[in-house]
Amino acid sequence: MDKKKALIVIAGNDRPIHDIAKDLADAGLKDVQVLQEVGIITGSAEDDTVAKLRKVRGVKDVSADLSINIGPPDSRETW
Repeated sequence: MDKKKALIVIAGNDRPIHDIAKDLADAGLKDVQVLQEVGIITGSAEDDTVAKLRKVRGVKDVSADLSINIGPPDSRETW
């Protein structure tokens, strides 16, 4: 069974980022958010969809969005 995970997509500048985001949504990316100023698109997808997302024209990279918790100030544990 595939698991849905958060993803970060790095878009190239060879086509408009909103066009790339639409194609990613059509390919299965959910919860799409465009961060136009930095050329990033975020969203989530099933594991088996990632390969399809990487083939979208204008996509430079698709990576997992990992959560990091550094803990409260003065905490002994940071992870």
